[in-house]
Amino acid sequence: MSLELRPTVIIDVPLIVTEILLNPDQIIIKFPHGETADIGSLCYLKTAKDKRRGIKDIHFGRLVELESFIDSRRNQIRKLIKIISDQLNFGSKNSVTVKNSVDTFVSFIRWSDQNNFNNVLEDYENSMKIFISYSEFLNTRYSKGDISLKHSDTQQARVFNLLSIFFEQNTLSHETKNLKTTDFSKKSKSQAVKTYKKSINYEIRPTKIINLPFEDNVIPFPPEQSIIMFPTKKTLDVGFLCYLHVGPLKLINQKHVRFVQLKSLCETRKIQVRKLINLISDQLKLNNLSVETIHNHWNRFITFMKWADENKFHNVLDCSVSANNTLTFYSEYLSSKFSHQEISLKHATLQLLTVMNTLSTFFDGDNFRHKANSLKVSDFKKKLSTQLPIIIKPTIRYEIRTSKIIDLPLKIDENILNPEEVIIRFSNGRSVDLGALCYLKAEPVKEYKQGTSRYQKNGRLVHLQSLSNSRQDQIKRLITIVSDQLNHSGLRVKTIIDSISRFVAFMRWADESHLHDVLDSSDKAHNTLKVYSQFLREKFLRNEITLKHAERQHTIVIKILSDFFDEDDFGHGLFVFKSKFNISTATEPPCELAQARLLALCNALFKGIGSLVLDQKSYPYKLNLPEFLDLPNNFLWLFPAESWFKRPENAFIKRKICFGFNYRTGQLNTIKEIKILRGHSLRGDEKIIIEAQNNIDAANSNYRNSQRMHVATVAQNAFIVLFLAETGMNWAQLVDLTWSRNYQINSERQLFRTIKWRANGKECYFELSSGFMPIFKRYLQLRDFLLGNQPCEWLFFKLGKRGLGQPSQIKDSLHNFFKSLKKIDPNLTEIHSRQWRAAKSDWLIRNTDVSTTALVLQNTEKTVLSSYIAGSETKHWEEMSNFLNQVSNVVQGKRENTKNITLRAVGGCSSLGKPKSISEKIPIASNCVEPEGCLFCDKFKIHVDEIDIRKLLSCRYCVKKIAPLTSDQNTYENLIQPILNRIDIFVTEIKKRNNDLLEKIQYEVDEEGELETYWRRKLEMFMELGVVI
Repeated sequence: MSLELRPTVIIDVPLIVTEILLNPDQIIIKFPHGETADIGSLCYLKTAKDKRRGIKDIHFGRLVELESFIDSRRNQIRKLIKIISDQLNFGSKNSVTVKNSVDTFVSFIRWSDQNNFNNVLEDYENSMKIFISYSEFLNTRYSKGDISLKHSDTQQARVFNLLSIFFEQNTLSHETKNLKTTDFSKKSKSQAVKTYKKSINYEIRPTKIINLPFEDNVIPFPPEQSIIMFPTKKTLDVGFLCYLHVGPLKLINQKHVRFVQLKSLCETRKIQVRKLINLISDQLKLNNLSVETIHNHWNRFITFMKWADENKFHNVLDCSVSANNTLTFYSEYLSSKFSHQEISLKHATLQLLTVMNTLSTFFDGDNFRHKANSLKVSDFKKKLSTQLPIIIKPTIRYEIRTSKIIDLPLKIDENILNPEEVIIRFSNGRSVDLGALCYLKAEPVKEYKQGTSRYQKNGRLVHLQSLSNSRQDQIKRLITIVSDQLNHSGLRVKTIIDSISRFVAFMRWADESHLHDVLDSSDKAHNTLKVYSQFLREKFLRNEITLKHAERQHTIVIKILSDFFDEDDFGHGLFVFKSKFNISTATEPPCELAQARLLALCNALFKGIGSLVLDQKSYPYKLNLPEFLDLPNNFLWLFPAESWFKRPENAFIKRKICFGFNYRTGQLNTIKEIKILRGHSLRGDEKIIIEAQNNIDAANSNYRNSQRMHVATVAQNAFIVLFLAETGMNWAQLVDLTWSRNYQINSERQLFRTIKWRANGKECYFELSSGFMPIFKRYLQLRDFLLGNQPCEWLFFKLGKRGLGQPSQIKDSLHNFFKSLKKIDPNLTEIHSRQWRAAKSDWLIRNTDVSTTALVLQNTEKTVLSSYIAGSETKHWEEMSNFLNQVSNVVQGKRENTKNITLRAVGGCSSLGKPKSISEKIPIASNCVEPEGCLFCDKFKIHVDEIDIRKLLSCRYCVKKIAPLTSDQNTYENLIQPILNRIDIFVTEIKKRNNDLLEKIQYEVDEEGELETYWRRKLEMFMELGVVI
């Protein structure tokens, strides 16, 4: 065998950019954690036994015999790579686990090829038979001590799982054991490997006969000795099931006795056999079946148990799950024997039904009777019969089509000649393949990948003969609708991309469901949408998607179809998905201390670094920072180096770069200090000092030096944090902000300034406080410095590495910037745009109202209430503490010093005539006229004694009596409910101090009507007027 190198290419998995794998025989896949697997070599039947025979470069792959190439394997390997990619993309397993499974599966395929099982991936039936042989091979290796039991079981489980996924079968069990069978298909090799089993010493065991049925259900001797005798004098050896290794049947003393390996006695099985004997006894006593029938029934079950032990399903009776898995394989075993005409259909059916009924009785459940493995003879015949023709679906050839990219929005009078070729591209670079919808058959992919960037280069693979003429005009109209949305809807580009991608998913579902006429008319679209609604509903009920996802998908499809057919009520009469927005968790604003620390640090960085680059200060540069950082003299030294700063305590920790700079003193390091940093002294130490000085000179002579540009981007990021905190914008709004140097500043609101400019023919604006304007103007200077003479349409942008390169729109978050900040302040809390938005909302809610908050944040009131009204935890604790202190101050102890207390109808007053409300948001005014106003006054006092408790409870009694008189629900909630809630608060506090007294007075007031004098007269007045009965 001549082994040679083959052409190879390394492809990262999961697949992201392209789905087209043109030469799978060349592919070596690389996992996210860096390891590789040579999948492409499986296209060759003969390969090197070891991986690369000493070749260390992973690009070379495994040595192969080029003549052993199998063309049919190409599609199989292509499918396998996609399965691996999907497991990494959407599965719960990590990269290392998937890699281990792939290695195991590759080993299985190589073993199959070495043993001439070349058709292992052609169909499921053959693969299972080859897998059975592979299981036998592994168990043989285990019996020889070559591998552990855990290794054998793990190998089998991994292979079985991948085979099930590959052939789209339900995975039956991850604890697959060896399954013997003597028959293989004609395509398979009759025996994969020669196996040599260790000889087992079978012996006669002690036996005794039990006459059934017995009366007290007590087995007089150990179950492993039991041979049961039926009333007809027929015997059945049941006790041998207590032994896991059983020999041939022998006739001894007129009794059929099994030989066993005495050492294989299983204590667990003894308990199970005892239960089986009791079941047989109960059947004989209680069942109407004949003794002969019961005997045959249990004879069949013992046959099943013997088969299970022979194939190492020793845990078959341990639990219903184990029994279920074993039964699945037993069904396949009977199917195989029937297909090879070794048993009759009636025998196979009766054997399977007997076992299922017995297991149901044994585990006290009917789950085995309801298994899908055919309970009826006719169904079983459909499954097992070899006479039925094999239906092979014609394969569809998916090919690359001619494609072209069209930028949206369309130009005026731009005409689309060949819509089937169109891939639309948006301003942010994202693309959606709409042209592929002109073909009724396209390559199936995962639903959530439809319409996304996977196909932005070549487009989706399609069946070229499925091009629809009517669909071409429909897609042309759809492209026009998307273009108009970009021009006139005011929606963000990302929102439109999401909408059209979801619609593509709907169209692909319709085509795969053969509902190709979905866009032919409004009625047909409406009928298709009814089916789609049910489809989404079923997916939600199966927990495959969330209710929110279903609602959004459904709503977007209705909206686009409504635009397509120009019908406003297109969704009328359809099933409506309604998610509960109130269950979503509102964003909690960060605590005020975390906000203050971050803003102070970013402000210092922006001002300090801004001065360095804009005022052309020299290196080394002293950057002043806030006091809370605990820095000596509250500053850091900046140098023109890759490590542009270090905290002083880290200045002499060993490092690999920037040896020449002393971050503690702001000078160059001495040779002795360099030795400390390097751990040793070398001849080049003097050169390091010279190079460090040259870096400083270069940065000070060129004010657009790369090091200055780099720290200028740091200042830009610091300003972005300040800008987010100031405006409360979300991240998408910020990165989409355009800019023009021809801007205007207007004073439309006191203490605020509105910045306006025009971009792409549209007027743009945002509002800043007047105090923030100097900082914003300073940023515009920094922006001009970073851009130089380069044009840029974005207010915020990113440059290339270390501040050099062409400006482009920001796409990433500030994660790397926060990593740098944490080197300055290790205790820093990251605060992102959504949290700043919540913080601004929290301030507005506390100081204005919901409507004003929604207006400033440019949200609906519903969004503000559901997403931005959580309030900070610190503020919650502060408010709760104030509330408890307030209640505690109101409720006084014993009535000892009452000189300064004026008696009132509901308690006492510490300063009559000087009312002050405890909160401005309470609708009930605090005054010295109405008694209920006292409850919300900060001068209100209550003593825990009979006088004040009776006053308070009498007030509550009267308020409840007049509550039904309120004109509407709004009045009740604004006037009555606050009074009752306030009284309940005081009652709760009183209960803590004197519960016995409270319960006594509460009974007297509520049950016997013994009100305090003022409130009794008040109630009598209402009764005389006929208001209260």
